[in-house]
Amino acid sequence: MRDTLPNKPRKNEREIMNLDDCSRGGTHWVCWLKRGNEKFYFDSFGLTLPTELDNYRGFDVFYPS
Repeated sequence: MRDTLPNKPRKNEREIMNLDDCSRGGTHWVCWLKRGNEKFYFDSFGLTLPTELDNYRGFDVFYPS
């Protein structure tokens, strides 16, 4: 859930996260990949990057074509 992100990102991550918070049942899932300074975010609905995740990593949103 987006309100349970760790305090500090790791150098390399592959994560799947639900965009809802822990007090609710869930919405939909997004994923991201981080390898060093390369960062990719994917949301199949094309929604805006959640503030919590943007603050956690400073992502550039990547939507594959």
